[in-house]
Amino acid sequence: MASLSDVAHTLRTAADTLPVALLAHTTTGTSDPEVIATTDTFAEAYRRCTELLQTAQALHTHINTLADHLAPLPSKPPGRDVDRIRQEIPAGVRGARAQGRWLGPGTDSTVLRSGSADEWHRPAFEFLAAAFGRRAPELELAKHMEIKLAVRMRTEGRRRETLVIDRMVCGREPHNRRFQATCDKILKYVLPPGATLTVIEHDGTPVTYRGVQ
Repeated sequence: MASLSDVAHTLRTAADTLPVALLAHTTTGTSDPEVIATTDTFAEAYRRCTELLQTAQALHTHINTLADHLAPLPSKPPGRDVDRIRQEIPAGVRGARAQGRWLGPGTDSTVLRSGSADEWHRPAFEFLAAAFGRRAPELELAKHMEIKLAVRMRTEGRRRETLVIDRMVCGREPHNRRFQATCDKILKYVLPPGATLTVIEHDGTPVTYRGVQ
């Protein structure tokens, strides 16, 4: 299919050619009805061609203007948001409640905290109880924001999320690396199979967990 600019070019060429054809068929002072009719025909064709050319040019300009307005805005590099948010979160203190920011689309972020006061602690607790048993040490992890977000991802069908936190992921710190009931050890079992959760630690280290069956 010809583009609008191709159509405009064709009309412009036709408009430029028609006066030459008109002069070739015009005899000065003629009273021949056929010559007069031919002249009138070319004059009408020239007028119509000029109108079509103006319409095509106006449409071309309008479409280009619409394209400029409808084109998606350049996305902000995610690294900049991560760095900014990471700097806004105070470094966590061992023994204090952890906090973080769950990065949403665009520049949105949601504050998350460890503990049992929010709506996702109970679903996380029930999931861990079903997976590990009601007396398992893993149940304590239902308070951790990484686990609560992973359960939310499973519940809402989310496939790829990023969380910025104020410390290292539990299970990666020197004092708890040997423990089995840590976020670092069990996140892959809590996430939906194939889904990923990237946790940005306070020093900027990204740790990505992928769900398994």
